[in-house]
Parts: sequence; structure tokens; C-alpha cells
Amino acid sequence: MGRVPGAHRLPAGSRTLRVYPPPQTRRAPRPHARRLPAAAHGAAAPAGMALAEVLDSAKASVPSPASGAGRDGCVASLTPPLCPAPPEGRRCGGRQYSRFLWNPVMTISAFEYMLGEADEECSRLLAQCAALQETSIKLLDQLPIQAGWRALDVGCGPRGILDLLSYRVGPTGRVMGLDYQPRMIESAAHWIGERCLPNVDLICASAEACPLPSNSFDMAHARLLLINVPRPENIVREMARLVRPGGWIAIQERDWLSWVCIPPHPAWETLREHLAATWSGNVHIGRSLSDLLRQAGLTDIHVAAHAQVTQPGDLPHDLLLYFAQRARNQLLNSGRLNSQDYDRLVDELRQHLYQPHCLTLDALLVQAWGRVPV
Repeated sequence: MGRVPGAHRLPAGSRTLRVYPPPQTRRAPRPHARRLPAAAHGAAAPAGMALAEVLDSAKASVPSPASGAGRDGCVASLTPPLCPAPPEGRRCGGRQYSRFLWNPVMTISAFEYMLGEADEECSRLLAQCAALQETSIKLLDQLPIQAGWRALDVGCGPRGILDLLSYRVGPTGRVMGLDYQPRMIESAAHWIGERCLPNVDLICASAEACPLPSNSFDMAHARLLLINVPRPENIVREMARLVRPGGWIAIQERDWLSWVCIPPHPAWETLREHLAATWSGNVHIGRSLSDLLRQAGLTDIHVAAHAQVTQPGDLPHDLLLYFAQRARNQLLNSGRLNSQDYDRLVDELRQHLYQPHCLTLDALLVQAWGRVPV
């Protein structure tokens, strides 16, 4: 993945939206990061405005690079290294069906996803989405989602619940997947392209400062996102801004309280303790979801929780071992472990987890949902 030609790095806190038209209308590659007009961020979308109109409005607010308009207000800075070119609109039955709003600037997200965005992590996230599909369906069953709704999946990664939302809102509705990692947006573009989901769009932007107008959606959802961020309240407030009065917000997060192996083993306890101490967010965020929704002004708040017991061969059985391996550098750089202790603990835990009699109780999956007051 190469750099985007002519791109610049933006200072932290800047908000930009870059729109790439379909290939047949694309001009010469002269991308310029431009600041959105004030009305494009924080302004309310008109009632009843379709998501397609919201996206078109956002596109219209960005001056054409060829026109030279707005250069005095343009922000000069840099795209992160290795930021890929935006994915093309996927094609289904010979027609282009999905649009992608692309903000290549990730610096407005003040955290780095600990597990990275390599192929291995994308594959794990896809498998995790499949494993959590049933519980996610149960959550959506609690919401009064109607055909024609505009739905947002925040931190969607390579799949999220884009397909579930696509089915719920139907062909007259729209779904937007948001993620701040370009690689995840690329993976999501391929995934929805293979499944021909014509009502799904993607945006690469920060969940803490989305460039879309207020009241753009009828509902918003996030799953296993807040556990990775240092300031989850900012994301919940942003979700509340993006959802219209009377709309719904639903969140699913883990709480490591219940995450144990049976029988217990010292290597599990030690690695789990050190991972929790170096994690980028709060590993017990699940228990705080109702408070976060309440602080964001939501009402009619409900909570449910799910947990499962796993054995060797089940997807999440050796998840702690995977986390320890992906976060090796963070664990060593923190000074909590040296390389010899780390290698010993990982080897001991691997041998223990793969014993036929070993079980694990998964981290509690807490679901909370509430309504934006009218």
C-alpha cells in the first residue's frame, strides 16, 4: 500500500473529509485535504433527509481540487505513512453500488489499536463477527428498527453488523460503516462487495469527530470499540449527536471480570493482569455502559449480558494467548515483563489451554441500548 500522492499530515484535532468520485468521473490525482465548512460538521441534517442526500451534501461541501476554490482555507498537513488509496466502488451485477467517503487522516483519533490491522487480525475480526452474530441479532430484536431507517455501525472493522443492519432497514434504508483504519475499510469494502449489499456505504473517519451532520441517522451501533479507546465517553456523545431525537443507540462491550480459565493457571492470571494494565482502554468497560448512555443524555436504557464456556478448538478459547502475542511489544516496552518471562508464560499458557480438560469462561459481553430524547 503506497502513499496517497500529494497528501499532507493534518495537525491533531483537525477534521477533514476527502471524497473520491467513481473512476469514470475522477480527475487527475491531485488530492487536497480541505477543511469542511462549519455547517458540514455539527449542523443538523434536515428531518427526513435520506442518507444518500446527507452524503451528497457532504460531497458538495468539499471544493473540487481542480477548481482551486477554497485554497485559502485548506489545511496543510500529512497523511499517515502507508495510507492506501481509497477502495473503488464495488460492483454488483455490472453496476457500481456503494460509495466511500474517505478521510485519510487518523491523527484525530488519539489512540492506536493495540492489535494492529494485519491480515491475521482482520481474519480474527471476521471470525469474531460470525461468532457474535446470534447475540447481535438478539440485540437488534430489542430495537424498533423499521424499513427505510438510516443506520450507523461505528468501528465496523472488516464487517461489524453491516449485513444485519442492511437486512433490517431494507432496500429503502441506508447503512453507513465507519472505521478510522484504512485497512479495515478496505476489508469491509471487499466483504460487502462479495455479498452485494447495495444499501451499505463506508466512511474512513474518527469515531470521536465524525464529519457527518447531526441527526443523520435513526440508530447507531458500536461493538467492541469502547474497550479499546482511552475516552469512550467522547464516542458515545458523538453517537448521540449523529442520531436524531427519538432514535436509538446500541453498544456491545466486554468486561474481563468473568474471563477465567478452568482449572486456573498462574500464567493465565499473570498475562491477563499485565495485558489489562497495558491495554489502550478500560477492559471492564462493559459494566459502565448504562452510565455512559445516561451521561450522553439517553433515556429508556436497557442492559443485557451474555457469556459462554469454551474448550480447545472453540474460537475464543485461546484469545488471551493471541492478545499476548499481538501485544508483545507493548508488554515488553512497559517494563512489566522481560523477554524471558514473556516467552516462559506464553509457552506455559499454550500447553495449559490445549489440554483436553481445560475450559475458559469468556469475558462477559454486555449489551446496552437507549433512546435519544425527543
